[in-house]
Amino acid sequence: PATGGAASSVEEFKKSVSFGYDVVEHCVFNFSMKIIGAAPDTLPANLKQELTQWMQASPVAVQGFIRFGCLHLSIDVTMRNSTDMATALRHMPTNFERSVASGYSFPWCRHPTTALFPGDCAVTAACGAVVPTPQPQSQPQHPALPPHPVLLDLERLAVADGVLRLRGTGLRRPGVRFMARVNKEFYEMEVIEVTVVDEGSDTAVASLRVPFEAGLGQAWVEVLLDSAEAFRVSQPAALLLTDCPLVAEEVCRLQQRGVERMNCNVVLKLLQDIGALLHPVSGAAVPVATALQIAGFAASCGWPETMDRALERAIQAMPLESALDCLEAAHGTSLLSAAVVSGSPATVTRVLAFMAETGSFDLARVDVPSGRLCRSPMQWAEVQGVAEVTELLMALRQQGRALPHRTPSTHSLDRQDGPQMDMDMADAPNSAMSASGSAPAPTPASASEVAENGGGGGSAVVSVCRFHSCLSLPQFCCHH
Repeated sequence: PATGGAASSVEEFKKSVSFGYDVVEHCVFNFSMKIIGAAPDTLPANLKQELTQWMQASPVAVQGFIRFGCLHLSIDVTMRNSTDMATALRHMPTNFERSVASGYSFPWCRHPTTALFPGDCAVTAACGAVVPTPQPQSQPQHPALPPHPVLLDLERLAVADGVLRLRGTGLRRPGVRFMARVNKEFYEMEVIEVTVVDEGSDTAVASLRVPFEAGLGQAWVEVLLDSAEAFRVSQPAALLLTDCPLVAEEVCRLQQRGVERMNCNVVLKLLQDIGALLHPVSGAAVPVATALQIAGFAASCGWPETMDRALERAIQAMPLESALDCLEAAHGTSLLSAAVVSGSPATVTRVLAFMAETGSFDLARVDVPSGRLCRSPMQWAEVQGVAEVTELLMALRQQGRALPHRTPSTHSLDRQDGPQMDMDMADAPNSAMSASGSAPAPTPASASEVAENGGGGGSAVVSVCRFHSCLSLPQFCCHH
């Protein structure tokens, strides 16, 4: 495995080439309202405009959904960046109170209403006025919520077997329900069991049956407490529902890398894109650019099945060679280099199988991701240090599938295993120098040929000397 400087080079590659899944400026949050005794047709026609005024910032998108029961609104808001989101969250509770007191015909002005905002903030109104609630000194305006269900995390980001496990607190309270929003509709999930993690702790794990019959793709999961005493909803968590077990396993590897350290909006975009790729809504296939973006990211993560699905979508619209060129032009690196850096032999094998259709076996091709890094797939293989990947590329070259010329590179490898020699690939066999001096080496022969020609009837000693050109493409010469 890559260590030291080589490991840092691999990390530098992954930071430089993320195929668009590094930083997502848009931020998404959700807030809920329960309006008792109101019907959906009482909602104003200008609801989106009214909600936008509460935010005092311009959202990119506002989508509303209705849960069953009393009028339960669940509203997703997409803001341009974290600054706009912070502005919206700061102003929404106060502006909701002003809207309640405005006397307009909004249903929350005429019916008992509870509005839940991110940051553990709840505002309750009745008869056109905010209901007084005992205020803790730390938050004089909006009280902290009492103990209520909190969704801490999901065991898996993608589910293909119909069972979801989530960890949270307050999951055993009476009136708690587990909801899934799939294809814009809410479904209550069947509870298999709720297990306490530690005695004396409120943390528990709930095993739930996912409503696959509702549809597949990116979904949301939330914990709802709806009783006469309280109305509370956890912040929703994104999930991928799919009937592709191999893709689900690959996506779940994100959690091994520490998904909590990843931007939640990046994870959401990735799940949305993969969901749309695998399960198009109304038959609308994802754009080719998105498919190539997924393919590149999947290759760099070592996800061969996901990469396959994305490439299959891309080549429906253009020849494979054109698709590979488009990916490299858009993201600054080749699909093969991304697969090599992943260190996954299975992914490299899949990429080479695709490339076999076009004859694109130029292993000396230089990548320039972000205009800074400049290494060929073979060089990345040596930096990564996965022997099986290196052997795959070397086997191709020995079969004559690599171009016979080199492309000059000004960047040296972090790790070099032998003497460096500047030679053209076409002249390499006749230009190799012996390890001990300057005499030209004999024309390379196979190990069996050398053994058969051993002199004096004694056993022949075969030594294999490894040489590197300035591109570090290996040459093998056999000597007695």
